[in-house]
Amino acid sequence: MVDEIDAELDEYKEEIEQLKLQANELLGDTSVLREQIEKLMKENKDTELNSLENKLTRTTYDIYMLIDKIESLTLDTIDQYEIKKIEKIINEFKQISLKQLKEAIDKIVASTEYVRPDLHDGAGFWHVSSNPDTRGKEYLKKENAMVVESLNDLDSQKLKDFVSNKLKSQKMSQNTMGVTYDKNSSVASDIAASKEFQTLIHNNKNNLIDNRSIKDNYLAFGYRSSLNLYLAIKHSDIIDIHLDSNNTLHAKVIDTYDFNEGESNPIIAIPRVLQQNDIIIPHYSITEIEVPESIWMTY
Repeated sequence: MVDEIDAELDEYKEEIEQLKLQANELLGDTSVLREQIEKLMKENKDTELNSLENKLTRTTYDIYMLIDKIESLTLDTIDQYEIKKIEKIINEFKQISLKQLKEAIDKIVASTEYVRPDLHDGAGFWHVSSNPDTRGKEYLKKENAMVVESLNDLDSQKLKDFVSNKLKSQKMSQNTMGVTYDKNSSVASDIAASKEFQTLIHNNKNNLIDNRSIKDNYLAFGYRSSLNLYLAIKHSDIIDIHLDSNNTLHAKVIDTYDFNEGESNPIIAIPRVLQQNDIIIPHYSITEIEVPESIWMTY
């Protein structure tokens, strides 16, 4: 009987320590978010960021109060109900602060697109991940884009294998949602007009003419050369680059819209926190490129 009591006491001690750890991790997350928001505020004077910083200040105070409460717990006052209640409070704090952060970014993205309509795709790709059932859905409808529910829905085994391997390399689920954009979409037009794409074709033009195709390659869109594509895609693979019987150039640009670890840039670091906590969802895109001979020959 004594052994059972000791075991139960040890379990409570361990759970109290776990609660302290969770609360301090939440405090650390809040601190990191504050640092990233302060970086953004230096570049962007949006009032949403000021409002969010004030909310984070209040949340930080509440977390400190919660930590004090956990510190005051004793084996005489704690039970499983109390533990579950505190765990719920910690999770609610986390969700509330992250959702407020997402909503602030949503407003910044929407207002930026209003002022800079040339950033239409940069905003649209964000909305697909942040608000897939509302703004994201509207963007996809406007672009006549198609949602890919399963890799099996892709139109060739080669494409399926390529996307599958790309998802694995990015440590993304094989069930990740995909989106296909056709040759008439805004993002396809921007890619075809970009310096990066045109330079790739220019540098491989003779090979393309002689062999009717060139090897799969890579595109890295620059901040200065194409801010829209930098925000929407940044880095991407370009595959299946070939000419058809009319010498029209075809290609597929494939990208995963996710936010990698280890990035200090707040544009990446803040959404990364949201992605890790399932507040926004990653997806991949496949953009069909088609350029008539009369145009690509001038590259």
